[in-house]
Amino acid sequence: MTNLNFKQLDRLFRNDDFPSIEEDVRGSRFLKLRSMSRKDTMERFCEINNIDLANETKRVMDENDGY
Repeated sequence: MTNLNFKQLDRLFRNDDFPSIEEDVRGSRFLKLRSMSRKDTMERFCEINNIDLANETKRVMDENDGY
């Protein structure tokens, strides 16, 4: 298992390297979130799951050096 950040997973996705994404500890979550990347779908998902999208976005951006 690998432990890649969003930027690394995104690079694999754009290069159609799905086996490497699937080997990552967050790979399946990354693919699921990519599949629901429409803004309205993501906002509804966050609302249902009580996720503060503004704070979560900031946390992820900080975690991935702004990417």
